[in-house]
Amino acid sequence: MINTNDNNTALSDLFKTLTAAGIVDNIKEFNSDWLHRSEGYLRYLRHNNKQASVSALAICSSKLKHYSKLMRQQQKPTLTKLAEEFEYNARKFDTMIMQQSENKWITQLSKQHSDTIN
Repeated sequence: MINTNDNNTALSDLFKTLTAAGIVDNIKEFNSDWLHRSEGYLRYLRHNNKQASVSALAICSSKLKHYSKLMRQQQKPTLTKLAEEFEYNARKFDTMIMQQSENKWITQLSKQHSDTIN
């Protein structure tokens, strides 16, 4: 089961995975290259108690899927294992995207319904 309560924790975990694999060197590179955000993006989110945007999650998920496909084509066990991690994280981010989107439209619908009743 995928825990989607805190997408910032999931992004931090992905950063650790990418760093351990030698794919990124630092958090600035991760924010810029994998989330397409400013180099202080995750720090900003933590400081302001905010969750990562749907857009940042979608970009990261797309990139993970792209590189997972390329790694699987190499047919090397170490790359296959990393591809599996990428795919797991992409699924996790896709679930988070769906949950955030659903929460947004349900909240808006509820507000509209409440405004109509009052």
